[in-house]
Formats: sequence, C-alpha cells, structure tokens
Amino acid sequence: MALNNSEVKIIYKIIKKYFSNQNAKILFLGYPDLFCCEATWPIPFPSYENVPKRKGTSSFWLDKGIKKMFGQDLISVKDLFKMLGTEPVISDAINWGNEDILLDLNEKINPELYNEYDIIIDPGTLEHCFDIYSAFHNVHKLLKTSGFIYHQAACAYPNHGFYSISPTTFYDWYEQLEYELDRPMLWASGADEMGSTVNMVELDPFAMRNDVPSPGTCSYLFRKNKNHVNPQKPVQRCYSSKKRQVLYNLNIIEEKPENTKDNISKGKR
Repeated sequence: MALNNSEVKIIYKIIKKYFSNQNAKILFLGYPDLFCCEATWPIPFPSYENVPKRKGTSSFWLDKGIKKMFGQDLISVKDLFKMLGTEPVISDAINWGNEDILLDLNEKINPELYNEYDIIIDPGTLEHCFDIYSAFHNVHKLLKTSGFIYHQAACAYPNHGFYSISPTTFYDWYEQLEYELDRPMLWASGADEMGSTVNMVELDPFAMRNDVPSPGTCSYLFRKNKNHVNPQKPVQRCYSSKKRQVLYNLNIIEEKPENTKDNISKGKR
C-alpha cells in the first residue's frame, strides 16, 4: 500500500476545504507508505523536513527502482496527518504491527464503528478483498454522512489482487447511493523524475478501453450524502436502462491539461 504526492495533495485539499475547523477522523484501509520526497513535496504545510520519518525504511526506494533516494527514510503517515489537525486511524485485516484497529472488510463489522469516520482512504485495499460487495458495503457503513471516500484501485493489474476493478464498478455503486461524484482519473505518465507525482487523465466511467497498460491504476473520490441502510447490488450500467451521463459535483481531483489519451503509460504503484 502506498500513496504518492498527487494523492497526498488530494487528501490535503479535502481537509483544508471541508475540515479546517474540526478534528476530522481519517480511517486508512491498510498502512500506506508515502511515496514522497523533499524535492517534490506537494503541500505547503507542514514542511517535509518537519514531519517525523520512519527509521529503517529507506530500502523502500530501492524496491521502487529509485536508487538516488536510498538512505532517506519514509514520512510517518500518522505524524503527518496529526500535524494537519486530523485524527488518523490505521486499520488492517492482519496484525502487521502498525494498526490501531483490526478490520476485515470481508466480514461483518462492529456496529459501533458505523458512521464513525469523516474521511476514508483506500490506498489499494478493495482489490484484495475476496468478498468485494461486503467491502464496498462496509466502507459505506463506516463513513459518516457528508464524509469522503478516496479509492486508489487497480484497473488493469493481473494477479496484483483478486480483482482489477473497472471504473463502472465505483460509479454504478456510489451513484445509486446518491453520493456526490468526482471524475474518474487514470494514472498516466509520471510528472517528476522520482515518479512520486503522477499525471492523471479523465476517463469515461462506462466506456470500454483496450489501451490501458499494466499496471493500470485509477483514482476516485466520492462524498456521502445519505445513509442508505440496505443498498442493492447494482446492475452494470451497460446492461441497465440508466443513462451514461454522470453529474460530477466535487471537482477536487485535477486533471493535468497537457494529458491526452495518447500519453498513457505505466504509473508507479
């Protein structure tokens, strides 16, 4: 699990725009390594040098093929988001040692956690949940009304997880639950030499594509408006009578204007 500069910037914008005067509770579905470095630090506060680092984590950069960063430890996720005035909570289905709570999205969750979190960050977890309907439903239960869910999800990455999830999955699910919707964004070419910032190009959430190389990754953002208690399993849009036009009303994720369908390439994940 990892978050890059572009994703940190998205989360920062949500916090500053909607939760600047309150202590937002953020649930991370898995501990995300932060794929960020000082040269391309994406937010104005706090500064990169002032955020505590995780000692002994510099080999991460070698694993990603970025030798020049070897020796620099990773940012501490919990410390960063505490400095942003939020209450970060790390969850996982397995006890790896960094979790605040154990949470298996395949299974029924404790009702005491319903409507508990202002923001939920999925750094690539849902594709690893075998019971993906239960995972989506549990995320809906965990999120407060007016809260935000950010998904990073593989759309073309065989055997990375149980699934590569198509954009239609997210829009058929969240639209029927009356969430506010942001535009689906495909990670295109990296925008800096470290690969820690990605360009994003907007997708049609329902059109078929045959030009997305593996690993293909997308970013999605939604905001909960109503607490539907018993949501139905959606019918895929191409087999339903629903229109393919989507009302996008969040506009937080930014598309780089120079991006086109022709420059899509493998993004680091």
